Amino acid sequence: MKFDRRKLLANICKKGFRSESNLPPHIKHVKRGRQDHLVHHLLLGEGEDAVLTRVSTFTSHTKKMKTLGDDLFRKMARQVGLTSGQFADLANCPLSQSAYLAILVQSGTLDRELVVGHHPEVAELLEDS
Repeated sequence: MKFDRRKLLANICKKGFRSESNLPPHIKHVKRGRQDHLVHHLLLGEGEDAVLTRVSTFTSHTKKMKTLGDDLFRKMARQVGLTSGQFADLANCPLSQSAYLAILVQSGTLDRELVVGHHPEVAELLEDS
């Protein structure tokens, strides 16, 4: 299955990811990507309250790459702590940001208190599971 690269990146940005060039100015970070890669980091919260997490994904930003194949798609899914099926749901929008954050808390990737502090609706999802 092929995934449109631009659509996928636009949709994960709706779920809290930001490219390194679009991080809020108060966030200090070390550039982790190579010059030929586009790096997206998961942020919790907005504006001055935003917190950078350790969750990120990399893609090439070459103009030739318009679609992502299965192999790269699986690698990106692993990078963001999801199965390929869950990542497809995240990329195609059925998986909400709150549900995604709940998955990361349940897997131990993100701290529950930190996530719930920025996204209180996640607490309800965690109680239901």
